[in-house]
Amino acid sequence: MVGFGRVIRDPRKSKADVLRDSLASTAAVPGNPKSAKPASTLEKTGKPIVLSDGDGKTADEWAQLDEHVNEYPGERSFKAIGAGEADFVRSMRECVERVVGGIEDGQMDTKESSGGKYVSVTFRVVIQSAEEMKEIYEGMKRDGRMKFFI
Repeated sequence: MVGFGRVIRDPRKSKADVLRDSLASTAAVPGNPKSAKPASTLEKTGKPIVLSDGDGKTADEWAQLDEHVNEYPGERSFKAIGAGEADFVRSMRECVERVVGGIEDGQMDTKESSGGKYVSVTFRVVIQSAEEMKEIYEGMKRDGRMKFFI
């Protein structure tokens, strides 16, 4: 449910359920070129793509899902949000560079929160495989200052 500039969540639904509902409502919009990949996946598998909130998917199940929705090599965005310490951005950059090599300044954006407590850093890089994507996320998760990643 949407109010004036804010989303009001049904308290009976988990955050993951709300996100699934939102993604499902936009996944197969006719004429929307951004929705073509999810729609074609739905057509291929007969099942909607859902996110996990601890539903016990095995590594093989996630590999099969990845095979249906991602193409490699391909450009991906990685966003990490963490404590606004000076070297957080440098640490996240090192996680990405360990996997894909050097990053040019145009491939990275940072934004500090209004209170200066947090900083987000977004990388746009080409990855060669699902393993590289996993390596980047695992490296980011090892930094205890990271609060969220997308």
